[in-house]
Amino acid sequence: ADSEHWSELPTKLVAGAPGSARLRAPLPDLGPGTYVFRADVADAAGNTASTGRRSDGAEMTIRRLAQAEAVREPREPRQKTRLFARLGGGRGRGEAQTVRFGATTTISGRLTRADGAGIAGRELRIVARPSRGALIPAAVATVTSGERGSFELRLGSGPSRRISVAFPGDEGLEPSYRRPLELRVRAGVSLRVARTKLSTGQTLHLSGQVRGRGATIPRRGKLVAIQYLESATGRWRPVLVTRTDHDGRFRARYRFRYVSGAARVRLRATALAEERWPYAPGSSRPVTVDVSGR
Repeated sequence: ADSEHWSELPTKLVAGAPGSARLRAPLPDLGPGTYVFRADVADAAGNTASTGRRSDGAEMTIRRLAQAEAVREPREPRQKTRLFARLGGGRGRGEAQTVRFGATTTISGRLTRADGAGIAGRELRIVARPSRGALIPAAVATVTSGERGSFELRLGSGPSRRISVAFPGDEGLEPSYRRPLELRVRAGVSLRVARTKLSTGQTLHLSGQVRGRGATIPRRGKLVAIQYLESATGRWRPVLVTRTDHDGRFRARYRFRYVSGAARVRLRATALAEERWPYAPGSSRPVTVDVSGR
């Protein structure tokens, strides 16, 4: 629970009923400590999912006691503790937050006893594990709870991360852990157009760049969708899809064929989600193009 990196377990599929199978991951010999488990899943289409919960909703953890600790009776029972934490500074609930590219956020919370009384002066360990595909390592920080058990830490900019908070416990207090919080960071992308006034039949030249701070552009280039705003529904609709080069730059062309009269078209570029791309979908600022029919 307090390490900087996840360790992969050997897994295999065991055939079950027709058309189904179970994924088994035998555990190695575990030393004393608390262990947290998660499953990362990806399909052939590039869709991914991750869970650290059991089927009943409880966090998947296992605690191994040292042999001496397992057999001896404690002199005095330790008090139970509770750990609360949430993310702030973006959109979403406290346990899952979405922020813009390059933004910072904070994690805050309280360490309390079972009756809700704050516990001051205790050291907490906060581990930020970047999403798959990120180049930066996990970051570990410690904070000390304040007078009422409260704590706060500012998280710097970077790719999407999962944030874990743990109190290791001491002689009089039991340890406690907070299930991982999910910090989603939108991709940074820009869009430019060569001309903002065109006639029906002319071609619009577009260019832009996807920024990948702490990540590498995928080998085939980053997937980017050019979208327009549909005035009737207020929704963004795709116009075309392209890929960037290895530096994150892209170029595209679109020909307006069926515009009659005059139309004002709002366009944006959106960096789409992909496997091993550690950013949530993000969009550029819209650009407006005036198209006149002939």
